[in-house]
Amino acid sequence: MENLTRQLDQMPYDYQPSLQEVIQDESISRLQSVIEGRTGFDLPAGTTRLVLHMFPESAFVDPKEYDIHPLAPLSSPECITENDIYSITSYIKIPHTRNTLSYTQFFQDGFLEAVDCSPLSDSQFVQQIVQYLEAFQAIGIDLPVHIRLYHIDEHNQAFQLAPLLTTSEENTRERLEQLLASKQKEPLD
Repeated sequence: MENLTRQLDQMPYDYQPSLQEVIQDESISRLQSVIEGRTGFDLPAGTTRLVLHMFPESAFVDPKEYDIHPLAPLSSPECITENDIYSITSYIKIPHTRNTLSYTQFFQDGFLEAVDCSPLSDSQFVQQIVQYLEAFQAIGIDLPVHIRLYHIDEHNQAFQLAPLLTTSEENTRERLEQLLASKQKEPLD
């Protein structure tokens, strides 16, 4: 045993996680916050939720701070928009309650998180993602962008759809439509 311990101590430990692993870990961490209700928003209990994470590769490879304030007009008239130093958040409250129907946060490093409890169709959801990609482009965020989509059911069980990497604008809409139409998703523990 002593020999094995000595050998292990002498082995170099140079493991570096891949970019995909780092993004997946960050996305799962944020998803856990949504599941556990640690987002700062009161989402209605017992409802299904769609969760979207968009990570520009540049946020990890060549970190920058973007001027996200031009993104404020993305919100619709029924949205409440709040700005702070590090993010812009738009959300829709359910009338006469403390609950939030949906929210979108753009962070200064280019990361986006959107959570929606409304009955969006797949095509409406795809359109929102395309608009977010256009907003990224408008403020100078380059492709590729890593997209992670999750479905949380009414029992708070999370399911992950296949990750998507956008490398060109032309096929992103079609690939998203195929992904959502496939209904293939993996349960997360």
